[in-house]
Amino acid sequence: MVRIKEILPHNNADSLELIPIEGFQVVVRKGEHKIGDLTYFIYPDSVVPIRPEFEFLWENKVLPGEEPPLKYRRISAKRLRKEWSEGLLMPTYFTGQEWCVFDEHRTWYPVDEGEDISDILGVTHYNPPEPEDLGGLNERGPKSPWPRSAKGWMYWIWYRVLNALGFDTPLRGTNEKGPKHEPLFYDIENFKNHVSAFEPGEEVWVSEKIHGCQGRYVYQDGHMYAGSRRLWKSTKSKCIWRRALTLNPWIEIWCKSNEGHTLYGEVFPVQGEKFMYGCQPGQIKFRVFDVLTPSHEWLKPSFMADDIDWPNHSVPTLYEGPFDIEKIKALADGKSVIDGKTTREGVVVKPIKERHVRGLGRLVLKIISNQYLSKGE
Repeated sequence: MVRIKEILPHNNADSLELIPIEGFQVVVRKGEHKIGDLTYFIYPDSVVPIRPEFEFLWENKVLPGEEPPLKYRRISAKRLRKEWSEGLLMPTYFTGQEWCVFDEHRTWYPVDEGEDISDILGVTHYNPPEPEDLGGLNERGPKSPWPRSAKGWMYWIWYRVLNALGFDTPLRGTNEKGPKHEPLFYDIENFKNHVSAFEPGEEVWVSEKIHGCQGRYVYQDGHMYAGSRRLWKSTKSKCIWRRALTLNPWIEIWCKSNEGHTLYGEVFPVQGEKFMYGCQPGQIKFRVFDVLTPSHEWLKPSFMADDIDWPNHSVPTLYEGPFDIEKIKALADGKSVIDGKTTREGVVVKPIKERHVRGLGRLVLKIISNQYLSKGE
C-alpha cells in the first residue's frame, strides 16, 4: 500500500498524469487519483487474478465466459504517449473511517500504508516455466510448449506417462540430492524497490542481465553437480543444465580445479527465438555472473581471467565506476553486447566492495529494461 505524494503533468497528453511510486512511474487518467490517496501498486511482472476490478485488462479481448490467458493478466511496462508506465496503480475505498479493498470473498478488508496485500488480492509474481516444462531444446532450437502434430501429441502423452512412472524423459530432468555443503540460494531484487541502497559515488560493477535460466555448478566430494535455481539435476538427466555442462567442458574443468567453488550464471537460449543471443541450432551456452567460495565469500567472475576465456564465459561488463543512477538506467535499455541484436533484458548492479543492507541482505540489484518488459517474453 502506497500513499500518493506527488502527481506530475504528462507533457504529451492533457488527459493523462504521471505518478511516481518508489522508483517507478505510472501513467494514469487525469483526476483518477489525488495527493493523499492510499492506493495499491502492482509491480511489473506480476500476475493479477481473475477479479472484476482487473477485467479492463482483457475486456474486448476475451469472449464472455472464457478465462483470460496469462498474457492479459501479466502486468508489464508500456510506453503511453512517449512516457513509460511501469506497473499498475489501483484505487482503494475510503469508508469515512478507514481505507479498504475487497478481499477474495468480496468483503471489505481494511488496509494501512506500507502493508503488502498481494495475498489478500491473489496477486502473484510471474515465474517463467523452466525449460523442462517446455520440453527443453531440440536440435532445431527452442521447442513450442505444445506439440504441433498428431505424432508430436503421441510422444508428448507417452513422455507424460513415463514421467508419472518416474522415468527420465526430455520433458523433465530427473533430480538428485544436493551436495553436502549446499551453496546459497541466489535471488536478485529490483533496484526500484531499494532506490537508496547504493551510496552516491560508490564504486560499482554493472553487468548485462541475460535472458536465460539460472544455473549453478559445483564439484564436491568427487561429484560434479549441475543445478537449476531450485533443484540439482541427475547425471542421467537430459535437461538443459546437464546438456550445458556437456557442451561447455570448461565448466567442469574449472570446477574440478577449484573444488567447492560454485559458479552461478545463465544457461541460454531458452523460451523462443527472440532470445537466441546468436546461438546456432543445438547450441547451449553458460555465462557466469557470480562465484561463491567454500567459505561463502562472493568473488567477481573476472578473478577467473587467468583460468578461462573470461570475456566469452561471463556476463558482459557494461560499466565500472562511481554509482550514477542516470548513467546506469540508460544502460538497461538497448541491445545485448553478446550479439548486438537481442533486446537487452536489463542490468545487474553490485558494489565493488561487498556489503549488506538492512532489510535486503547482500547488495545486488537489477534494473529491468522497459523495452524488454513492454515486449514480454
